[in-house]
Amino acid sequence: MPNNLLISKSAVIVRLGDQETQSVPDDKWQEVSEKAHEGFKRTGLDAVAYYYLDDIFSGTEPQRAISSFLTKRGIKNLIFINYDKTVTGAISYYNIVITPYSESDDFLIEGQLAWKGEGPELGRIMNKIFREAVPSQQRTNLLISEKPEFFEDIQIIKGKREEVYPVDIKSFKIAVPQWPDSEISLSTIMNQYPLKFEFTDQFPNEDSLRYRQGNHFVLYFIYTSGATIKRMLDYKTSEEKRYLSVLNKDGKSELISYSGMRKVYKFYIKHIVTGNVYLGSAWEAHPSREDALNSFIWNLKNELKLD
Repeated sequence: MPNNLLISKSAVIVRLGDQETQSVPDDKWQEVSEKAHEGFKRTGLDAVAYYYLDDIFSGTEPQRAISSFLTKRGIKNLIFINYDKTVTGAISYYNIVITPYSESDDFLIEGQLAWKGEGPELGRIMNKIFREAVPSQQRTNLLISEKPEFFEDIQIIKGKREEVYPVDIKSFKIAVPQWPDSEISLSTIMNQYPLKFEFTDQFPNEDSLRYRQGNHFVLYFIYTSGATIKRMLDYKTSEEKRYLSVLNKDGKSELISYSGMRKVYKFYIKHIVTGNVYLGSAWEAHPSREDALNSFIWNLKNELKLD
Protein backbone atom coordinates (compact mmCIF):
# COMPACT_ATOMS: atom_id res chain seq x y z
CA MET A 1 0.00 0.00 0.00
CA PRO A 2 1.41 3.49 -0.85
CA ASN A 3 2.93 4.99 2.31
CA ASN A 4 1.60 8.48 1.53
CA LEU A 5 -2.03 7.42 1.22
CA LEU A 6 -3.24 9.42 4.24
CA ILE A 7 -1.23 12.57 3.57
CA SER A 8 -2.01 13.04 -0.12
CA LYS A 9 -4.85 13.22 -2.61
CA SER A 10 -6.20 10.24 -4.54
CA ALA A 11 -8.41 9.82 -7.60
CA VAL A 12 -10.89 6.95 -7.90
CA ILE A 13 -11.57 5.15 -11.18
CA VAL A 14 -14.65 2.93 -11.22
CA ARG A 15 -15.42 0.03 -13.53
CA LEU A 16 -18.66 -1.95 -13.61
CA GLY A 17 -18.66 -5.47 -14.90
CA ASP A 18 -17.57 -6.29 -18.44
CA GLN A 19 -16.14 -3.27 -20.25
CA GLU A 20 -17.06 -4.85 -23.58
CA THR A 21 -20.77 -4.25 -22.97
CA GLN A 22 -22.42 -1.86 -25.41
CA SER A 23 -23.88 0.56 -22.86
CA VAL A 24 -22.45 2.65 -20.04
CA PRO A 25 -24.27 2.31 -16.67
CA ASP A 26 -26.17 5.49 -15.95
CA ASP A 27 -25.80 6.00 -12.21
CA LYS A 28 -24.87 2.60 -10.75
CA TRP A 29 -21.17 3.48 -10.77
CA GLN A 30 -21.98 6.56 -8.73
CA GLU A 31 -23.85 4.46 -6.17
CA VAL A 32 -20.78 2.22 -5.80
CA SER A 33 -18.61 5.33 -5.45
CA GLU A 34 -20.77 6.79 -2.70
CA LYS A 35 -20.54 3.58 -0.67
CA ALA A 36 -16.77 3.44 -1.12
CA HIS A 37 -16.34 7.11 -0.22
CA GLU A 38 -17.79 6.50 3.23
CA GLY A 39 -15.05 3.95 3.90
CA PHE A 40 -12.34 6.22 2.52
CA LYS A 41 -13.49 9.07 4.80
CA ARG A 42 -13.34 6.84 7.86
CA THR A 43 -9.77 5.84 7.00
CA GLY A 44 -8.62 9.40 6.25
CA LEU A 45 -8.10 8.74 2.57
CA ASP A 46 -8.74 11.94 0.60
CA ALA A 47 -10.44 10.79 -2.62
CA VAL A 48 -11.01 14.09 -4.42
CA ALA A 49 -12.12 12.96 -7.89
CA TYR A 50 -14.21 10.07 -9.19
CA TYR A 51 -14.22 8.93 -12.84
CA TYR A 52 -15.79 6.14 -14.83
CA LEU A 53 -13.12 4.06 -16.55
CA ASP A 54 -14.71 4.20 -20.01
CA ASP A 55 -14.63 8.00 -19.98
CA ILE A 56 -10.92 8.21 -19.17
CA PHE A 57 -9.82 5.86 -21.92
CA SER A 58 -12.45 6.95 -24.45
CA GLY A 59 -9.90 8.63 -26.71
CA THR A 60 -6.51 10.31 -26.96
CA GLU A 61 -7.69 13.78 -25.96
CA PRO A 62 -9.89 12.78 -22.98
CA GLN A 63 -7.05 10.61 -21.65
CA ARG A 64 -4.54 13.46 -21.95
CA ALA A 65 -6.95 16.03 -20.50
CA ILE A 66 -7.70 13.92 -17.42
CA SER A 67 -4.03 13.11 -16.87
CA SER A 68 -3.16 16.81 -17.04
CA PHE A 69 -5.98 17.66 -14.62
CA LEU A 70 -4.92 15.01 -12.10
CA THR A 71 -1.31 16.17 -12.22
CA LYS A 72 -2.29 19.81 -11.69
CA ARG A 73 -4.62 18.76 -8.85
CA GLY A 74 -1.69 17.12 -7.08
CA ILE A 75 -3.02 13.56 -7.24
CA LYS A 76 -0.48 11.04 -5.91
CA ASN A 77 -2.42 7.77 -5.91
CA LEU A 78 -5.08 6.03 -7.98
CA ILE A 79 -7.78 3.75 -6.61
CA PHE A 80 -9.39 1.36 -9.07
CA ILE A 81 -12.74 -0.10 -8.06
CA ASN A 82 -14.25 -2.91 -10.09
CA TYR A 83 -17.77 -4.00 -9.22
CA ASP A 84 -19.28 -7.10 -10.81
CA LYS A 85 -22.38 -9.15 -10.13
CA THR A 86 -21.29 -12.20 -12.08
CA VAL A 87 -18.01 -13.32 -10.49
CA THR A 88 -18.18 -16.68 -8.64
CA GLY A 89 -21.96 -16.50 -8.64
CA ALA A 90 -21.96 -14.00 -5.77
CA ILE A 91 -24.63 -11.33 -5.46
CA SER A 92 -21.85 -8.77 -5.84
CA TYR A 93 -18.08 -8.82 -6.03
CA TYR A 94 -15.59 -6.01 -5.51
CA ASN A 95 -11.99 -5.69 -6.54
CA ILE A 96 -10.03 -2.65 -5.31
CA VAL A 97 -6.48 -1.77 -6.36
CA ILE A 98 -4.49 1.12 -4.87
CA THR A 99 -1.31 2.22 -6.61
CA PRO A 100 0.77 5.39 -7.22
CA TYR A 101 -0.19 7.74 -10.05
CA SER A 102 2.62 8.08 -12.59
CA GLU A 103 1.74 11.70 -13.50
CA SER A 104 1.82 10.72 -17.17
CA ASP A 105 -0.73 10.10 -19.93
CA ASP A 106 -0.40 6.37 -19.27
CA PHE A 107 -1.44 6.83 -15.60
CA LEU A 108 0.66 3.83 -14.53
CA ILE A 109 4.15 2.44 -15.06
CA GLU A 110 4.33 -1.15 -16.18
CA GLY A 111 5.25 -3.46 -13.30
CA GLN A 112 4.69 -0.93 -10.50
CA LEU A 113 3.61 -2.18 -7.08
CA ALA A 114 -0.02 -2.09 -6.00
CA TRP A 115 -2.22 -3.04 -3.05
CA LYS A 116 -5.21 -5.26 -3.77
CA GLY A 117 -8.32 -6.25 -1.85
CA GLU A 118 -11.29 -8.22 -3.13
CA GLY A 119 -14.42 -9.98 -2.01
CA PRO A 120 -18.23 -9.95 -2.06
CA GLU A 121 -18.55 -7.34 0.73
CA LEU A 122 -17.30 -3.81 0.20
CA GLY A 123 -17.34 -3.13 3.94
CA ARG A 124 -14.81 -5.89 4.63
CA ILE A 125 -12.42 -4.50 2.03
CA MET A 126 -12.76 -1.03 3.53
CA ASN A 127 -12.02 -2.44 6.98
CA LYS A 128 -8.89 -4.07 5.58
CA ILE A 129 -7.72 -0.74 4.13
CA PHE A 130 -8.37 0.91 7.49
CA ARG A 131 -6.48 -1.75 9.47
CA GLU A 132 -3.44 -1.65 7.21
CA ALA A 133 -3.21 2.11 6.64
CA VAL A 134 -4.19 3.79 9.90
CA PRO A 135 -1.74 2.13 12.34
CA SER A 136 1.28 2.48 10.04
CA GLN A 137 0.86 5.83 8.30
CA GLN A 138 0.90 9.46 9.30
CA ARG A 139 -2.47 11.10 8.72
CA THR A 140 -2.87 14.75 7.73
CA ASN A 141 -6.00 14.44 5.57
CA LEU A 142 -8.55 16.05 7.89
CA LEU A 143 -10.76 18.09 5.54
CA ILE A 144 -12.26 15.35 3.41
CA SER A 145 -15.33 16.00 1.28
CA GLU A 146 -18.57 14.59 2.65
CA LYS A 147 -19.65 13.34 -0.77
CA PRO A 148 -17.72 12.05 -3.79
CA GLU A 149 -17.08 14.54 -6.59
CA PHE A 150 -17.90 13.07 -10.00
CA PHE A 151 -16.18 14.22 -13.17
CA GLU A 152 -18.17 13.36 -16.30
CA ASP A 153 -17.74 16.62 -18.23
CA ILE A 154 -14.13 16.47 -19.40
CA GLN A 155 -12.96 19.70 -21.03
CA ILE A 156 -10.98 18.83 -24.14
CA ILE A 157 -11.68 21.79 -26.44
CA LYS A 158 -9.01 24.48 -26.00
CA GLY A 159 -9.79 26.64 -29.05
CA LYS A 160 -13.01 27.46 -30.86
CA ARG A 161 -15.75 24.90 -31.29
CA GLU A 162 -17.31 24.65 -34.74
CA GLU A 163 -20.18 22.43 -35.93
CA VAL A 164 -18.83 22.52 -39.49
CA TYR A 165 -15.97 20.94 -41.42
CA PRO A 166 -12.80 23.04 -41.89
CA VAL A 167 -12.64 24.55 -45.39
CA ASP A 168 -8.84 24.91 -45.09
CA ILE A 169 -8.53 21.14 -45.02
CA LYS A 170 -8.67 21.27 -48.81
CA SER A 171 -5.16 22.77 -48.79
CA PHE A 172 -3.47 21.03 -45.87
CA LYS A 173 -2.63 17.50 -44.79
CA ILE A 174 -4.47 15.79 -41.93
CA ALA A 175 -2.86 13.27 -39.55
CA VAL A 176 -4.84 10.07 -38.96
CA PRO A 177 -3.82 8.06 -35.86
CA GLN A 178 -3.68 4.32 -36.48
CA TRP A 179 -6.17 1.93 -34.90
CA PRO A 180 -4.63 -0.93 -32.88
CA ASP A 181 -7.15 -3.38 -34.32
CA SER A 182 -10.07 -3.22 -36.68
CA GLU A 183 -12.36 -5.57 -38.54
CA ILE A 184 -12.07 -3.28 -41.55
CA SER A 185 -8.73 -1.75 -42.47
CA LEU A 186 -8.43 1.94 -41.65
CA SER A 187 -6.65 2.45 -44.95
CA THR A 188 -9.67 0.98 -46.77
CA ILE A 189 -11.98 3.58 -45.21
CA MET A 190 -9.51 6.44 -45.71
CA ASN A 191 -9.29 5.60 -49.41
CA GLN A 192 -12.66 7.36 -49.64
CA TYR A 193 -11.07 10.58 -48.37
CA PRO A 194 -10.02 12.59 -51.47
CA LEU A 195 -7.56 14.97 -49.79
CA LYS A 196 -4.05 14.64 -48.36
CA PHE A 197 -3.60 12.60 -45.17
CA GLU A 198 -0.91 10.69 -43.30
CA PHE A 199 -1.15 7.78 -40.87
CA THR A 200 0.51 8.40 -37.49
CA ASP A 201 1.00 6.73 -34.11
CA GLN A 202 -2.09 5.97 -32.05
CA PHE A 203 -1.11 8.67 -29.53
CA PRO A 204 0.64 11.26 -31.70
CA ASN A 205 2.85 14.12 -30.55
CA GLU A 206 1.06 17.14 -32.00
CA ASP A 207 4.17 19.35 -32.14
CA SER A 208 5.91 16.68 -34.18
CA LEU A 209 2.88 16.30 -36.44
CA ARG A 210 2.86 20.01 -37.22
CA TYR A 211 6.47 21.11 -37.32
CA ARG A 212 8.26 17.95 -38.45
CA GLN A 213 5.65 16.21 -40.59
CA GLY A 214 3.71 19.18 -41.96
CA ASN A 215 0.23 18.24 -40.73
CA HIS A 216 -2.12 21.11 -39.91
CA PHE A 217 -5.00 18.94 -38.70
CA VAL A 218 -5.48 15.68 -36.82
CA LEU A 219 -8.45 13.30 -36.84
CA TYR A 220 -9.55 12.13 -33.38
CA PHE A 221 -12.45 10.11 -32.01
CA ILE A 222 -14.14 9.54 -28.64
CA TYR A 223 -15.73 6.22 -27.67
CA THR A 224 -18.07 6.19 -24.71
CA SER A 225 -21.78 6.88 -24.12
CA GLY A 226 -23.39 9.35 -26.51
CA ALA A 227 -24.51 11.45 -23.53
CA THR A 228 -20.96 11.73 -22.19
CA ILE A 229 -19.53 12.55 -25.63
CA LYS A 230 -22.01 15.40 -26.01
CA ARG A 231 -20.89 16.81 -22.67
CA MET A 232 -17.20 16.48 -23.59
CA LEU A 233 -17.71 18.23 -26.93
CA ASP A 234 -20.00 20.93 -25.53
CA TYR A 235 -23.15 20.03 -27.42
CA LYS A 236 -26.37 21.47 -26.10
CA THR A 237 -27.89 18.69 -24.04
CA SER A 238 -31.42 18.08 -22.89
CA GLU A 239 -33.36 15.37 -21.15
CA GLU A 240 -33.58 13.33 -24.36
CA LYS A 241 -33.09 9.62 -23.76
CA ARG A 242 -32.43 8.67 -27.37
CA TYR A 243 -30.24 10.21 -30.07
CA LEU A 244 -30.47 10.31 -33.86
CA SER A 245 -27.42 9.86 -36.09
CA VAL A 246 -27.11 10.71 -39.78
CA LEU A 247 -25.27 7.83 -41.44
CA ASN A 248 -24.17 6.93 -44.92
CA LYS A 249 -25.94 3.85 -46.24
CA ASP A 250 -25.00 2.98 -49.80
CA GLY A 251 -24.51 6.63 -50.68
CA LYS A 252 -27.74 7.84 -49.08
CA SER A 253 -28.50 9.45 -45.73
CA GLU A 254 -30.08 7.17 -43.14
CA LEU A 255 -31.22 8.03 -39.62
CA ILE A 256 -30.68 5.59 -36.77
CA SER A 257 -31.89 5.92 -33.19
CA TYR A 258 -30.15 4.62 -30.07
CA SER A 259 -30.06 5.15 -26.30
CA GLY A 260 -28.02 8.07 -25.00
CA MET A 261 -26.17 5.60 -22.77
CA ARG A 262 -25.12 3.44 -25.74
CA LYS A 263 -21.37 3.47 -26.36
CA VAL A 264 -20.68 5.11 -29.71
CA TYR A 265 -17.77 6.52 -31.72
CA LYS A 266 -17.74 10.22 -32.59
CA PHE A 267 -15.05 11.57 -34.92
CA TYR A 268 -13.89 15.18 -35.10
CA ILE A 269 -11.06 17.22 -36.60
CA LYS A 270 -8.68 19.38 -34.56
CA HIS A 271 -6.55 22.22 -35.90
CA ILE A 272 -3.21 21.61 -34.22
CA VAL A 273 -1.91 25.19 -33.82
CA THR A 274 -5.11 26.91 -32.65
CA GLY A 275 -6.76 23.98 -30.90
CA ASN A 276 -9.99 24.69 -32.79
CA VAL A 277 -12.27 21.65 -33.03
CA TYR A 278 -14.48 20.89 -36.04
CA LEU A 279 -17.31 18.49 -35.23
CA GLY A 280 -19.08 18.53 -38.57
CA SER A 281 -22.62 19.69 -39.26
CA ALA A 282 -24.16 16.26 -38.67
CA TRP A 283 -24.18 14.04 -35.59
CA GLU A 284 -23.01 10.75 -37.15
CA ALA A 285 -21.90 8.88 -34.02
CA HIS A 286 -22.33 5.11 -34.27
CA PRO A 287 -21.58 1.97 -32.21
CA SER A 288 -19.35 0.80 -35.06
CA ARG A 289 -16.06 2.70 -35.40
CA GLU A 290 -15.92 1.88 -39.10
CA ASP A 291 -19.47 3.10 -39.78
CA ALA A 292 -18.89 6.27 -37.75
CA LEU A 293 -15.75 7.18 -39.71
CA ASN A 294 -17.30 6.24 -43.04
CA SER A 295 -20.25 8.53 -42.33
CA PHE A 296 -18.02 11.35 -41.05
CA ILE A 297 -16.02 11.29 -44.30
CA TRP A 298 -19.18 11.01 -46.41
CA ASN A 299 -20.79 14.02 -44.68
CA LEU A 300 -17.55 16.01 -44.99
CA LYS A 301 -17.31 15.30 -48.72
CA ASN A 302 -20.92 16.35 -49.27
CA GLU A 303 -20.65 19.60 -47.31
CA LEU A 304 -17.32 20.66 -48.84
CA LYS A 305 -18.41 19.42 -52.30
CA LEU A 306 -15.44 17.12 -52.74
CA ASP A 307 -15.23 14.42 -55.39
